[in-house]
Amino acid sequence: TASQNIAYDGSGVPVDVAAAGGPSIISTTTQADGVARDIELAIPTTYDSFKIIGRDIHVEHVYALWLYLGYGGTPTYWTSGYELQGNTLYGALTGSNQDGYGSYFNLSPGLAVAGDTARDQMYFEIMCYDFNNATAPAMVHIQAYYMYDTSPDVPASSLFWGSAPGNEVITSLKFHQSSATTSLYGTWQIQGIV
Repeated sequence: TASQNIAYDGSGVPVDVAAAGGPSIISTTTQADGVARDIELAIPTTYDSFKIIGRDIHVEHVYALWLYLGYGGTPTYWTSGYELQGNTLYGALTGSNQDGYGSYFNLSPGLAVAGDTARDQMYFEIMCYDFNNATAPAMVHIQAYYMYDTSPDVPASSLFWGSAPGNEVITSLKFHQSSATTSLYGTWQIQGIV
């Protein structure tokens, strides 16, 4: 019996996408307010590519949301050497660029407003490539969307891509809010792509 996920190949023959290796939901994790300012997501080595979806992620506005890639059974997270390119747009097409090497992937760069203590919602999709390949650096393509508190709220978006500092099989992702005083909360979903 075919699933409801049907596509057509070049010859016009229908293909059951679910049976042919379409995205599979690996896990959905919800972290409540007040739990922690980090969340770590285990990445299985049964897939080479993944999509990470963040829904209704709350980050205190004056701080940033950072992403670290980890490798090994008890993950070691790189804290330098991430290569990244991209930019953030907000307000009246005001922007900030990320270009070069950094200590993490910053999902919400350049948006701190002094004295603003409200938390802002963020949504993102991260495409992850070569995560199960120890001979080449893992790569990410990140799209993030959020509203940040000003008067009135202003939409912002970040689009960038980058690579890991070394050649390792990626076993974990850590999302970290740069504030030490508030928690990071929302829902994260991992989808495996063959």
